[in-house]
Amino acid sequence: MIKELRMIYHKCSQLQFLVIVLGQIGAIRLGMSRALQNWPPDQFRPPLKEAGFLTRDSRIVERKKPGKAKARKSFQWVKR
Repeated sequence: MIKELRMIYHKCSQLQFLVIVLGQIGAIRLGMSRALQNWPPDQFRPPLKEAGFLTRDSRIVERKKPGKAKARKSFQWVKR
C-alpha cells in the first residue's frame, strides 16, 4: 500500500515532504492523499484517484444490542 503511494508521489513531483505519523495505515494513506490533492490539483489528483487512494472505507463497527452478548452473538442457551 505505502509502496504504491510512494511510487505515485515520486512520479508526480520532485517535492520532498517529511511526514511522521502514528496510526492505522489506511487512515494515514487517505490523509496524505487528501493533503497532496490540494497542491497542484491537475498534477496529483488524477493518479491518486486512479489508484483508489481518495476513497474512504465506510465500514464501521456494529453496536452491541441489548439482550445480546455482542453485536450479533446471543447468550448461551440454558435448557433448565
